[in-house]
Amino acid sequence: MRRATVRLWRWEQWMAKGVAHDADVRHRAKVLAVLLVSTVADVLALILGLN
Repeated sequence: MRRATVRLWRWEQWMAKGVAHDADVRHRAKVLAVLLVSTVADVLALILGLN
């Protein structure tokens, strides 16, 4: 019985890490997307401003 409890606890820990990792990846992707969009917008404004 105890061994099964330890396995269940390990599984829950692993699942929690996976969920936290997914959230971290989504956050990083969002930050990168915002940086990319703002950089492209700045470059376009610079090009249009020079013309």
